[in-house]
Amino acid sequence: MAGAADKRLEQALNVLIDAAAEEEGMPLDESLRGHFWCEFLEQAAVSIQELLAVPGAGVDAIVDQLTAHWLPQVVMRVALKSLLNAATSTCPGIAALTALHLQIAAAAISLCPKPEQHPSLNATCAAPLTKAGISHSLASA
Repeated sequence: MAGAADKRLEQALNVLIDAAAEEEGMPLDESLRGHFWCEFLEQAAVSIQELLAVPGAGVDAIVDQLTAHWLPQVVMRVALKSLLNAATSTCPGIAALTALHLQIAAAAISLCPKPEQHPSLNATCAAPLTKAGISHSLASA
């Protein structure tokens, strides 16, 4: 029974994808048709990563407008980002969002039927997972 339901879901997704691509005038690469879930999860991971980067981008915008008399902007940028990281590192919401980002990235990689046809997963999902693993290893050493 689950096989029939899965087939209907796949057909419905294909109809939706075809209609949306036609409406946007976007040609479809048929070899990527089976990549719905990994593409969807990859985009979710990228969106969360962008959201997590907002505070740092805010610091950059603020520092670019500061007019310190003698302190170089790069020093202000590093100091403010360090202060921001210290403040957010204890925030449960940031920790949960970071964990969700890594879980979604792992799911995107594991659900990809043909990673060789989906090379963007390396930069958007595998690299953040690797970086988080290295950071965790260094922190526990």
